[in-house]
Amino acid sequence: MVSTQEDVIRRPMYNHVAGFSNAVAHVYLLVQKPAGAETWGTFSIVQDRSTDPPLNYFAEIRDKEVRLEAVSCYKCHANGPLAIHPARRDLINDPALLAAFNQHIEDQPLSRMHYPGHDPAPAYGEPLALKACTKCHAEDGDRAPLFKSHSHSIRVLVDFGYMPPNRPLKRDELEELKTWLAAKVP
Repeated sequence: MVSTQEDVIRRPMYNHVAGFSNAVAHVYLLVQKPAGAETWGTFSIVQDRSTDPPLNYFAEIRDKEVRLEAVSCYKCHANGPLAIHPARRDLINDPALLAAFNQHIEDQPLSRMHYPGHDPAPAYGEPLALKACTKCHAEDGDRAPLFKSHSHSIRVLVDFGYMPPNRPLKRDELEELKTWLAAKVP
């Protein structure tokens, strides 16, 4: 599958996603590289389903080393695995499988991030208070609150029309969101 990360690298990303699920864990593996890059990156998410809410462990796999990560992963994965939003549908090998994968991700409960000792959670500041977002993204919502660290994900998902899921933001909501995104963190 080919997708893009518009605000990050502005070139196609080649992605291969694999997964395994049972009652105890959901395990996801992502192998990806930007077009023109020499090497592939390998990343994993293991979601511990034995805790309530589930606990997400993120790792980058380099050669034979597995390094747990958190802060850099949290920017896009505050709620665990993401649905895949390809830039062009014609570049997907198996649309039915992608639809099933995305439905699986959408059906997941709220989860929380594991922060290893070497990568503790920073102070994220005040969460986004836009009503159209906090219907789901709140402390007591279906999804975790959104912070400035999620700016890239917010922009991409709103710009491509994936969020909010049932309608585009109204002009005044877009202005409120842009103002919040542009404001400096105190």
